[in-house]
Amino acid sequence: MLENWSRYQKVLELILNKKGVLAEDVVYYDKQLQGKDAQMEHGNGFTQQLATAERIELANHILDRAWDDVRPLLLRALCAFLASPISPSGFYELEKLLLVALRSFGRSILEALLNSLEAPTSQQMPHDLMLNGAGYRVLRDKTANRYVATLFGTLCLMRRGYRYWHAGVAESVVFPLELSLGLVESVSPALQERIGREMAEAGATQNRVLQWLKSEHGV
Repeated sequence: MLENWSRYQKVLELILNKKGVLAEDVVYYDKQLQGKDAQMEHGNGFTQQLATAERIELANHILDRAWDDVRPLLLRALCAFLASPISPSGFYELEKLLLVALRSFGRSILEALLNSLEAPTSQQMPHDLMLNGAGYRVLRDKTANRYVATLFGTLCLMRRGYRYWHAGVAESVVFPLELSLGLVESVSPALQERIGREMAEAGATQNRVLQWLKSEHGV
């Protein structure tokens, strides 16, 4: 619990002080090219390069899979409500089940969508990037961030890292997709806003905020 509290305090601090690395600070380029031709305008915008028909097909696939996952839960909830006498308690349970199902639906969409944003292989990614004057080289394999907190719950994001050019230097691996999405301590921009509002309320305590995050957003 203390670890989670420290994480969200860090989020609030960075938001209030407007600190952190921005996506605009990252410059991709190809070392094999020369001059301004080496700079790559779209960076890791893999889906931007797809044809319109391919993007539509991808979006339909994501929605269909998410719907297939949540449909049984919705069907059970509706059937149970229809089979029961009309009552406040039945209506209460239906609303709660619908909220859980719709949050699950949104989480499935977000996770599949975000994991489609980067190219599937490192060969399709920009080979190098510059961040705050330092150079980084693309890594071969994606790694998992299993703790991306969003309004819909916790997601697993598979993202490709870039390692500092020079061996033996204590520089962290950077993940440009996370920077582009605006993640702060693996928290989404929309949830950052909600956390800021909740922490700013009078009487907000550590336990209250953590319980609110768990009950309202499943993180």
